[in-house]
Amino acid sequence: MDPLLQTSLRDRIERQEFEIPALNDVVLRLISLCSDGDHELGAVVDLVSRDQSLAGHVLSVANSVAYSPLVAVASISEAVKRLGARTIVDLCISMVVREQVFRSRGQ
Repeated sequence: MDPLLQTSLRDRIERQEFEIPALNDVVLRLISLCSDGDHELGAVVDLVSRDQSLAGHVLSVANSVAYSPLVAVASISEAVKRLGARTIVDLCISMVVREQVFRSRGQ
């Protein structure tokens, strides 16, 4: 890690200006489920479907230019199949970071 970044983080933690984000239950369960290489697609779909924000984000990413869909993805099941479990976990973590770490203090 960059020494300047490390010093900056240490200073923020010591001043209690930095909080480690708490992961919600769905994200924790997805990470746990997907860390085991032998997971059921249906279980991933079920968990994603429980969180509206995550479900919307998954559908949005699955329909993005990055995944070049020839046909629009209309269901969580299709989106999970297209993206894969590892990408779903990465999306969960990025959502937590975006929503909890980088939000402004005034919100």
